[in-house]
Amino acid sequence: MTAIAPEPASAHHLEKPRVSPGVTVHEPAEEGGQWVLQRGKHYYRVGADAARLAKALDGSRDSTALASHLGWPEVAVTEGVSRFDKLNLIDDGTAAAPSAAPLINFVPPLTIQFTLVRPAALMDRLHPLIRVSANRYTAALALLVSVGGLLALAAQSADLGRALSSPLPPAVYASVIAAFLISTSLHEMGHAATLNYYGGRPSRMGVMLFYLTPAFFCDVSDGWRLNHRYQRVRVAMAGVATQMIIAGGASIAALFVTSPGVQNGVLVFALVSYVAGILNFLPFVKLDGYIALMSHLDRPFLRDRAMSDARRWFARTLFGGRYEREIPRPWSVPFGLACIGFPVYLIITALALWTDLLQRSGLFGFVLMALAVVYMLYLLLRGVHRLAGEVRRSGASRLRVVTATALFTGACAAALFTPVSHSLSGGYVTHGDQVLLVFLPGSDTSSVEPGQDVELVSGGLVLQPRTGSATVDTAAPEEVQAPLSAFAPVVFAEDPELPAEGYPITVDGTPEQPVGAARVDAGTIPLWEYAYVNYLAPFLP
Repeated sequence: MTAIAPEPASAHHLEKPRVSPGVTVHEPAEEGGQWVLQRGKHYYRVGADAARLAKALDGSRDSTALASHLGWPEVAVTEGVSRFDKLNLIDDGTAAAPSAAPLINFVPPLTIQFTLVRPAALMDRLHPLIRVSANRYTAALALLVSVGGLLALAAQSADLGRALSSPLPPAVYASVIAAFLISTSLHEMGHAATLNYYGGRPSRMGVMLFYLTPAFFCDVSDGWRLNHRYQRVRVAMAGVATQMIIAGGASIAALFVTSPGVQNGVLVFALVSYVAGILNFLPFVKLDGYIALMSHLDRPFLRDRAMSDARRWFARTLFGGRYEREIPRPWSVPFGLACIGFPVYLIITALALWTDLLQRSGLFGFVLMALAVVYMLYLLLRGVHRLAGEVRRSGASRLRVVTATALFTGACAAALFTPVSHSLSGGYVTHGDQVLLVFLPGSDTSSVEPGQDVELVSGGLVLQPRTGSATVDTAAPEEVQAPLSAFAPVVFAEDPELPAEGYPITVDGTPEQPVGAARVDAGTIPLWEYAYVNYLAPFLP
């Protein structure tokens, strides 16, 4: 019996091709501009001839009839249809029309978007106002406010330092958070308004968890329809510009605030807004700066392609083999390495900044630290998996791969024994003539010993200047009550007290403040032990 191979699935749907359900052909936003094919959230910029072909693919003509209809050689029609098919733009009978953007959308590696509004109609109603406001005079005023705000913030550096190094009332934190949420929503409206100005339509806005951090977003994918690079760059940078204007206005306003509490809140908000604007400007993660750079270079998927080049460079250096460059430019590998390392740097920096506060927060703080470490391990394992795939496809010598892997693994293992400074973070309280070092229940205090040095610091949100020094008297703790401000950078009119473990300490002089944060110098330990003590031991029975 002779077996008959099944006919390829592509043979039928390419005989009389039609575009996939939901494919839209967008005309240029202005004369001489770019045609765009859209299917769902994917945009493809094409020439006028490709757009004509897409419009003609209605399923009623074969390649000969299409060639006659378009006045093309039949081979050109066949090639064009084949390219569309590779992009899943040809209906093969299985594709359904893309649904509207879901209310909840996951974007790898770790972004979850929650759509709240569809802003296109609102932007259309505001279009006359947007047109009037967009001129060189408002641009000059925006620049003046942004730069003037930086100068005002520098002039208030002493007040800003006090705000960052002192516990603040809950009302100040709530006000800063509320103001920042409003400013961030205006940041996204800046993107939407600029896109509307150039003739595009923002599709959705909402909130998201970006690397586990709450943020807003505005989908301006329609910007790919814009004809000029500078237009897409301006759409991407409009949010940063809006954030800088708001930050500058807050810094200038703080000059005229007389209440210290209110001034602290305004200064913290101004600084947070400036920092948010700067972070958005960096092109190493998928934020505004990256979108602007990608638009300026006119290279879609710039970050992914550069990271592929970086992995291949590393694989070739370590294992040998042959690799094809995604972007044949000298800056591709350094940029890709920065894109790989920057998210890890952000997490490490955040841990370094907040570790003391998280450790003073007991089990809740340890859970947050563990989540950050798990995510770092996920990034590492994902990178190793992708690197292994590149090496397998490169044809590298097996002997060199095994040797290099063994040497690299040995180097990493040796690094685990690197000595690192180890300290315990807690708080201190003054009871009459006695000063106690205090920890929340659940904190690992096994390394607290008599005679250890204790650094007393101010319990600020960001800065923690030294306020005194002490030594541990005894390793036997006692059950005490300690105010919340000893463990968190917050101050109350009536400070609530929490159960804690207290260790008597001898202070060199009188502490500048009766309550604050404290760090116990526990010497140096190997890196592996540091990771175990801080991120694993708290969860073991």
